[in-house]
Amino acid sequence: MTGRFARALREPLVRFLLLAAAIFAVGGRGERGPAREIRIGAGEIAALAEGWRAQHGTAPTRAQLEAAIALHVDEEMRYREALALGLDRDDTIVRRRLVQKYEFLMGAGDGEAAPSEEDLRALHESDPSRYAAPARASFCQVFFGDAGAGGYARAREALSALGEEAKGEEGALVDTASLLDTERCMAADEDAIARRFGRHFGASLAALPAGEWSGPVESGFGAHLVYLRSRAPAAPLSLARARERLLEDWTEARRARRRAAMGQALEAQYRVRIDAAALESAAPANDVP
Repeated sequence: MTGRFARALREPLVRFLLLAAAIFAVGGRGERGPAREIRIGAGEIAALAEGWRAQHGTAPTRAQLEAAIALHVDEEMRYREALALGLDRDDTIVRRRLVQKYEFLMGAGDGEAAPSEEDLRALHESDPSRYAAPARASFCQVFFGDAGAGGYARAREALSALGEEAKGEEGALVDTASLLDTERCMAADEDAIARRFGRHFGASLAALPAGEWSGPVESGFGAHLVYLRSRAPAAPLSLARARERLLEDWTEARRARRRAAMGQALEAQYRVRIDAAALESAAPANDVP
């Protein structure tokens, strides 16, 4: 009997009917007891009006604000019933959201502080490679098709047919193959090049000689011949040009310190007990991956 009951509980329809019965029972108790109050005061109304203004760009009309209040009241009633049923418990998404809100509230003072020039300068000097303009390249490319479908062979033939004299002429291959027309020639930093053609293509540019056709070079599209016009290595940014990233890094580092301090304070308030036997059963200590 117990086994059949357990199997029945796993059926979606049975679980739905049980949930519906629980909601009905909670609702019935509410009807027989005193009405539960939902107060919509000046603060709630101001928040709803501001929310409307932020979303629509204009202040709400009376009818629109009343509709927003009605929606808020409906949501509040359903929220309270969900809490009464314990639907917030054992829910991973709700759990993570509450943790995020807690961490946000605990770090709410972060925006009040600002780094000094000395703070930014010390951070700027601590990792010069992070606060640097990425390497840039100016180049032209001709695309010869999928590398796995003869693209490499066609690229090699075209490069060989140029001869040493034509190899140094930028426009020598314009009419010999299909092109990626909109970006046949471009000047960009290494991140932009990698996004367009792939990391392998960008890394290959660093080894090419300037002022001549080279290749084949493989990209995410296939095989290319490339004419490297010029290349500029990564260069340190001044404090002024790196300021935006420095501010972001300083703020994130400060928040990380606050989170660490918060964690230490919480650990001092809680005693954690772990079922060693259950842990060993789930993942034996000598089970090395």
